[in-house]
Amino acid sequence: MSNPANPKLAKGSYQLYFDDNLVITKPIGIWGESVTARYIGEFKRTIEKLNNRDWAQILFLDRWVLGTPDIEPLFTELGRWCFDNNLKYTAVVFSDYAVKQYQLDNMMNKNRFPESYQRKNFDSPEKAVEWLAEKGFLLSDKLQEFVLHRNNK
Repeated sequence: MSNPANPKLAKGSYQLYFDDNLVITKPIGIWGESVTARYIGEFKRTIEKLNNRDWAQILFLDRWVLGTPDIEPLFTELGRWCFDNNLKYTAVVFSDYAVKQYQLDNMMNKNRFPESYQRKNFDSPEKAVEWLAEKGFLLSDKLQEFVLHRNNK
């Protein structure tokens, strides 16, 4: 599958940021098994640095096109791993798009969420950052500026 209007979107990639106990992920393009496996490896190495502390994440999905069906079980398993490693909150930022929401739900809802976990969708990064701040997860000033003012780059 390709996107002739924007060849950069044809191949999946990601940006992964880590700030104290907050992880920010920006998936880009169409994701297949290889980019998913690379991301999961880097993601787990990042979370292991937390030494069993509680953590939260922000997912920016506007530049993520979708994933091939073979990634769904990989993300379902990653979700279980995240819960076992103290994930408490996920803020998902994207414009409403039914197909994207369907695939996201299909990957995540196969897991039984712990009572201590909350996931919430937002249409702006400001609302996501505010919600996580209310939960005690704060961005550094530098990363907050990046997230709030340059979130689509």
